[in-house]
Amino acid sequence: LEIKAGSVTTAQDRFLLYGIENKEFGDAQVSEVEANLKKIHDGLQHVEHNGYLSEEQITKIGALKTEIDEYEKKLKEIVAAFHRNEEQKVMLDKLNLNFTAKLEKMTGHHAQALAKAESLGTDLDEITKQTLIVEHLLSLEIHWLKLAHAEIEFLLDKDPHHVEVMEKEIGAALGYLNVLTGEISEQGELQRLKEIKAGIDDYALSIEEIVLGEAIIQKDLYFFLIPVFTFMTLMETKPLADASATPAVSAKAWQLLGNPGLCCMDI
Repeated sequence: LEIKAGSVTTAQDRFLLYGIENKEFGDAQVSEVEANLKKIHDGLQHVEHNGYLSEEQITKIGALKTEIDEYEKKLKEIVAAFHRNEEQKVMLDKLNLNFTAKLEKMTGHHAQALAKAESLGTDLDEITKQTLIVEHLLSLEIHWLKLAHAEIEFLLDKDPHHVEVMEKEIGAALGYLNVLTGEISEQGELQRLKEIKAGIDDYALSIEEIVLGEAIIQKDLYFFLIPVFTFMTLMETKPLADASATPAVSAKAWQLLGNPGLCCMDI
């Protein structure tokens, strides 16, 4: 059983270290974990009913089985959260490209309108209007770049501070969209603004899903994904060791997981 427990830890670490980007490899590691957990559970059942254990040892087996069931439950939650987050990251990339393309097209269109008005020099109101529109479009682009930067930083270090920055930049971007809606009169451009706003709304939802997923991952890893797989304790009279004393996640894997403090966020 100790050997099987070691196999669980090894496959789990491989999933955490390499199985996120490589889904096929990650799924194989999860299958290995689940297969070994079943063998451990069957082995404990056999030991529990062999007739040679004391009441205290039987109690310890029951507690260990409960730990293993909790571990398997949390592992499934983590795997599902990892996969959802990878899907959302792909969605964010698509939304970012779409947003950038639409914004560049709008900025180019109004920059040309401004250049034309300035070359004619007869309509000062039009020059003022197009100048403001171009300035506001450029400001919108700046806030979007800050948002994208905060997103990358969050994905790298999982620091909740970046979530506040993203919320702030999304709010600023929506504010400039509202201003632009009042400044632009062309129907085609107004439609493009609606599409940009819809893209920002989708982006905000994807960010929310990723933050929630990361919080679930860190919470489960920090509080639950540390099972007691020390079967020699079954033959001792001491209480089962605290789960936090024998982490199943290797030091290297734990380091690469990011910021455990994220588990304390409201989810």
